[in-house]
Parts: sequence; structure tokens; C-alpha cells
Amino acid sequence: MLAVTDDQGRLKGVFTDGDLRRLFQQRDRFDGLTVDEIMHPSPKTIPAERLATEALKVMQANHVNGLFGNRRRRRADRRAKYARFTDGADCVKAGLTVFRRPLC
Repeated sequence: MLAVTDDQGRLKGVFTDGDLRRLFQQRDRFDGLTVDEIMHPSPKTIPAERLATEALKVMQANHVNGLFGNRRRRRADRRAKYARFTDGADCVKAGLTVFRRPLC
């Protein structure tokens, strides 16, 4: 997962390995193609202080494989610094699971 930032370092998009695979299936040439044209704008984020189980819930609810954690001091602060990235594999390695329904 590639974070796309603006000149001030603010997160403005994401580009994933799945996006790259789809590009190879759709195109033969990549001349002149920019990341801005192929990124997903406004990627999902979560405050860096949240628990990993909460991140996993957000990923499942939004059908995404990864999140960027931000260290924003105030909700209105657009200059958030994105400190971490986590994905579903990290959560599985840590033994985290979130069940959508009871097992019994």
C-alpha cells in the first residue's frame, strides 16, 4: 500500500498492489499516467491511539485491507501526520479476530 501525499505531507490518496495488478490487466502502456489519476482519494484512516481490534473492525466494515493511523491533535487539524499503517495480515499475525455473529 502506497500513501499518496500532497506537498505539505497530508494524506490525499492510496495506491495498492491490487490497483497495480488491475492496471496491468487493463493497459499495455503507462506513458504519461500519474499516480493522481489512479489512486483512491480519501483513504480510510483511524487515530493511531486506537486499539488494533478497533482497526480490524473498521477494515472489515469498509471492506479494505489496510488503514493509515493518524496523530491528529484536533479533529479540525488538516495537518495530521500519518504515523502507521496496518493491514489485516498484521492483525491475524497478532491473533486478533472480530466475530460478526456468535459461534454457538
